[in-house]
Amino acid sequence: MDAVIIAFVSGKGGTGTSTAAVLTGEALAALEKKVLYIELKPALRSADVIGGISGKTVFDLSDVMEGRCTVEKAAVPSIRQEGFWLLCAPYEDGTLAKRPLDALLKEQSSRYDYILLDASGGLDEAFALATEAAQRVVLVLTPDPAALRIGQLLVGQPELADKPVRLLLNRVIPQRALANGVLQDLDEAIDTVGAQLLGVIPDSAGIQVATTGGAALPGFGTERSVFKAIAKRLLGEEVPLVYRG
Repeated sequence: MDAVIIAFVSGKGGTGTSTAAVLTGEALAALEKKVLYIELKPALRSADVIGGISGKTVFDLSDVMEGRCTVEKAAVPSIRQEGFWLLCAPYEDGTLAKRPLDALLKEQSSRYDYILLDASGGLDEAFALATEAAQRVVLVLTPDPAALRIGQLLVGQPELADKPVRLLLNRVIPQRALANGVLQDLDEAIDTVGAQLLGVIPDSAGIQVATTGGAALPGFGTERSVFKAIAKRLLGEEVPLVYRG
């Protein structure tokens, strides 16, 4: 069976798309799925830090797309979660091309259960390539009016017209639960964007450590439960929303 290809997009920087994509990939792998994460952000590379493999990469996405090495050589296995591999973007700026990416995805599709394309940022080349190649789209936004307005615009883009789009709300302060000053409840955020809710990621110290230092999420706690629930929802399971302890 061919891999399910999911694009993680945001429409703007700073929403934590890469963190959400990497930690979701780990959660899928923990559920015994074979997962490849591909970072489509030349010169904005961060997945190696988030995924705990900084200093362990020899090749990157540009080496694969330009024929200098294979995916097997460039994709680095996670040191935190068996069954998860990361193919990082190059440090330098560059261009992405549809044909090499399509060839890469076609070649790898039979080898993985899920391929996650990280195209965080604006409506750029990476966004277009990722959303065209993906069967599903996950929109990662913070619960503030500016981000949600951009999400509303993204949902209306032609590239997403025939694809299921799910919403991940990131950096939500659990104690506020979206109340007192920004949005009154989850329904308002969902209605603003116009996409079905996949999950709510809390603003937590554990996730900040994973983002900046490459450490694993706490073994027992809300953070790991949040991403486990997100992964199960991607697998089609009906599980309760988890976003605070």
